[in-house]
Amino acid sequence: MLKREGFHTIAYCVGEPDNPEGWDEVVQVLTPAEQRDLLGYDPLDLGSKFVGDAANIGSPLYQEFNRRLAKILASDVSGDDLIACHFGHAAQAALSAQHIQHHAVETGIGYPHCFSRARIYESIAWWNMHCGKEGRNPWLSEWVVPNDFEEQDWPLRTNDLKTGYVLYMGRICTIKGLNVLWQMARARPDLEFVLAGQGDPSPWLTEPNIRCVGPVHGRQRAELIHGSRVMLMPTQYLEPFGGVSIEGMMTGTPVITTNHSCFLENIPEGLRATTLRDWLDFLEVAESYDPVTLRAYAVARWSQPVVGKQYAKVLPTIPGLLRDGFGSAEQILEAV
Repeated sequence: MLKREGFHTIAYCVGEPDNPEGWDEVVQVLTPAEQRDLLGYDPLDLGSKFVGDAANIGSPLYQEFNRRLAKILASDVSGDDLIACHFGHAAQAALSAQHIQHHAVETGIGYPHCFSRARIYESIAWWNMHCGKEGRNPWLSEWVVPNDFEEQDWPLRTNDLKTGYVLYMGRICTIKGLNVLWQMARARPDLEFVLAGQGDPSPWLTEPNIRCVGPVHGRQRAELIHGSRVMLMPTQYLEPFGGVSIEGMMTGTPVITTNHSCFLENIPEGLRATTLRDWLDFLEVAESYDPVTLRAYAVARWSQPVVGKQYAKVLPTIPGLLRDGFGSAEQILEAV
């Protein structure tokens, strides 16, 4: 995406990135075999385990990756180069004080702890959360740019919205609102409810119309969405972005969500539920949505060309802001 916008991009990664054609250079910091040895298991064979369980910055994997990355960045980074830190302080140990002061920008922030002065959040809701948590007003070196989606990965559904199952995709746990789905299934025994994701589904499989298909990856995700009549995201915490909801709308499938956090920005008002009655009524409301119109709504907001242009507007301003101590409104206007 950024390469298409004219940036020179370098990926520092384990093995090869999923989209090597999207990078000007690829630097392999660890091999997949080294990753498996440091983890003690194959990260591609997790079963019901959460992929996030391995996200421990004190683990041998993180320590070795950052140790090697620090040596690489010491010679690679100069001038107005930016280091895009996608997982916050996960890579902080690889950065020198100079890197943090003048080159680091945290992108796609949907996590609770930040370290850099330049920050790009996934949603306005999450930006506001950080300002409130830190007891401050917004900085000039903070922005909101949503996550991007490749249109071809989420083809438009060809079937209508009056048949199929009710689908939940995500971590299978209480905080994701599975109790709401369970109550809905009890109230609508005529509908099938399908769970897809990592976690233990047994607490919610007490109803005969609830089944779990486990984790779903790649193109299988779009295929599973196409078979549904509607999707649910009954999240019970401050959701930073809710990428599954965007995946659904990219295929033209309506998504019913809770009425808070990022959903206030992303989901049409008529699909944001506040009571169990809403959740049940919106199952019928969802049938009235036009898949073509819903997909167009999603593409106009989260497709790669749209999001890429937002990054192209923000990123060039960051070196000057960091160099000049956040800059000022006057400096920004003069630059424009």
